[in-house]
Amino acid sequence: MAADYEFFSRPEWAGLQKAYGLSFRAQRQMQPDFMYAAVASGEVDVIAGYTSDGLIAKYDLVVLDDNKHAIPPYDAIVLLAPKRANDAALRNALQPLLGRIDGAAMREANLRASGNDANSSPDAVAKWLGEKIGAK
Repeated sequence: MAADYEFFSRPEWAGLQKAYGLSFRAQRQMQPDFMYAAVASGEVDVIAGYTSDGLIAKYDLVVLDDNKHAIPPYDAIVLLAPKRANDAALRNALQPLLGRIDGAAMREANLRASGNDANSSPDAVAKWLGEKIGAK
């Protein structure tokens, strides 16, 4: 199993081990970008990844469900600066996004954003994501 440099010392790892009885022959610490290639190539069997990482889509990896809820949910939230909290135009622009971007769409958006072409520009990815979720 591979994970980033902090994962094996975090309470989430202890929770996973306890909930699922996990035990691996070796635990390898890796930079996150290398973990995905390592699991895709079979160098390691399992990684502790980030559910919205575009590399999951790139390597066609399987995200396992944590049906015992050993890891607390990690959901993105929108926070506004106090000086923009009453900005109706900004709030109205953000409203169509709330609750509409699932994990698969976010992974694909992140993969697109990691490219080096016109389709990976922030504007192009935002347009693609807006079309994907049906936002105007």
